[in-house]
Amino acid sequence: MRKIATFLFFVALVGIGTFYYFQHKEDFHLITNVSTGTIFVLSIISLIILFCYGLQLKIITSHYNLNLNFLQWFGLPRVTLFINMWLPLVGGASMKAIYLKKFHGFKYSSFIASMGITNIIKLMITSLFAIILIWFFKDGASMFLFVVAGTIFTGTLTFLLFAHRIRLYYFLPSNYIKSVIDEWQKIRTDHKMIRKLIVVNSFIFILTSLLIYFAFQAFAINISLISSGIIAAFTIIAGVVNLIPGNFGIREAIIIAISGIHGIETNEGLHAAVLVRIIGIVWTLVLTPFFAHKLFPKRSKPLMEKVEIKYNQASQE
Repeated sequence: MRKIATFLFFVALVGIGTFYYFQHKEDFHLITNVSTGTIFVLSIISLIILFCYGLQLKIITSHYNLNLNFLQWFGLPRVTLFINMWLPLVGGASMKAIYLKKFHGFKYSSFIASMGITNIIKLMITSLFAIILIWFFKDGASMFLFVVAGTIFTGTLTFLLFAHRIRLYYFLPSNYIKSVIDEWQKIRTDHKMIRKLIVVNSFIFILTSLLIYFAFQAFAINISLISSGIIAAFTIIAGVVNLIPGNFGIREAIIIAISGIHGIETNEGLHAAVLVRIIGIVWTLVLTPFFAHKLFPKRSKPLMEKVEIKYNQASQE
């Protein structure tokens, strides 16, 4: 049922996007008039963001002394990002988990626990930035966003601080779940790693805010850094859960909706959103073949078959 719902949602978004394009296609010529300098700036920012996501993987795997090289910690997230463009939910994560298990002996329970704490910190830090920026903006229309960000921040902080104290361990039916909890108990005490993740995610937020800002500036659309930061925060939050392939349509809807709250017209917000999407897709398509060739030798075909099996099992749950 989940796969069907995801597919129908994706089809609906594609239909809405196609309808909008044909209704406003005369406006889309603006996307071709973006200066080379702007494309260069957006590309540099995008590459630094990709570097930060790779660094995030290096930080969490270093906790387990895996010592991934640059090709692995930077390249693996590029390949998983490409997979997420085509598969929703846990598609890319499954591939990453299987690769680390096969080539580095990284236990699935360790992977789940490390990804869990990474996403919790990402949500906590990003929602905190959103709360601060929305507070400074002080617009009545943004109060809903303030409540959403506040709820996410409170929930993630509470979970990080107190979840380990909930005594459900002995009542769990699965030994596998117990092993994940054991890994969680260990990894959450690595305060040095957590501090590093906080710093990296803060940089990701700042860079994504600049990416959004310059995407609007590319079309001479005046937008404040505060508004760009609010948009960036909620696109990052939405990206934690890959509901549909590549979150196509969801991120664009967030950019359009929040920029609309701040007085920017729908068509202007759409142009900025499309530009950000194009830059991301281009760099993903450019980088993925190289890293996929280096990371997955021909003998690893069974690995990709295992990814598909794992993904189908997860999607049916």
